Amino acid sequence: VYDCTLGYEEGVPTLWQFAKGFAPRAHLHVRRFPMDSLPTTEEGLGEWLYARFEEKDHLLDRFYTEGRFSET
Repeated sequence: VYDCTLGYEEGVPTLWQFAKGFAPRAHLHVRRFPMDSLPTTEEGLGEWLYARFEEKDHLLDRFYTEGRFSET
C-alpha cells in the first residue's frame, strides 16, 4: 500500500485553476506499507487508516508552515 500526500507551494488550486491549465509547483511525500504489516481485522484496519490521516494532517500542517514535509 502506498500512502501519498501532495502539497502545493502556492496553496491548493481550485477546480477552475486546474481546468485552465494552472499547474503549480507541488511536492509529493510517499510511504510504502507492506501488505503483511497491515491489520487483518476491519476494526484494526479502520484504526490504522484513521492514524494515517492524522499523520497526513500533521505533514500538511508542517508543509504549509515550513514549506517542507520533513527535516531532510
